[in-house]
Amino acid sequence: MHKLHEMGDKDVKPSVVTYGAVIDSYAKSGEKGSASHADTLLAHMIQLHQSDPVEHADMLPNTYVFNTVINCWAKSKEHDAASKAEEMLVAMSRLHASGIPNLKPDAFTYTAVIDAWAKSGYRGAASRADQLLDKMEAKYLAGDLDLKPNTFTYNAVINALAKSGEVGAAARAERVLQNMVNRYRSGGSDDVKPTTINFNVGNLSECLLCFSGCDLYLSYSLIF
Repeated sequence: MHKLHEMGDKDVKPSVVTYGAVIDSYAKSGEKGSASHADTLLAHMIQLHQSDPVEHADMLPNTYVFNTVINCWAKSKEHDAASKAEEMLVAMSRLHASGIPNLKPDAFTYTAVIDAWAKSGYRGAASRADQLLDKMEAKYLAGDLDLKPNTFTYNAVINALAKSGEVGAAARAERVLQNMVNRYRSGGSDDVKPTTINFNVGNLSECLLCFSGCDLYLSYSLIF
């Protein structure tokens, strides 16, 4: 398409929609190396736009395109997928702060990065996932409604903590679950409603029994 456009065909100029479609195809392919290919396409988009913001105004990436690449990394099972996904989150935040309004990280962005850490199996990954959730909740409570954590977000962190074997992981998983229960009981919508999945992830049920915080089960029973 680029070559045809350069040869004078104005009807085939690639845009963010074109690149987004190709990136989405890589994300859904599940093929080895698909995340790297998607990442390279996104980098090319950014390079083109920065080279001539007027000529390539329609090549400015948006939140959807970034989220697609981040999700591609999260599902890739590459050894550095989690760090790559978080690097993209950081890049999004910097570009948005520089004045690009349509490139703002949202709940999907954070949840995908958290999920990447949860699946990585790296030492300290559960702590990083927990830290990202804390950051997300703080921003949401400060007024950023786009960063409202949902059941998927909480499940990913609880799953990471339950399987981590880290010191204090059970207590931190209980805290995350209690926050979820409190948010739902204080008027939260069904997108933060705890389910039996939250209590059955990994060894969480057994872990929680080790703590005096078993009143959490009573709180949970009052939801239904």
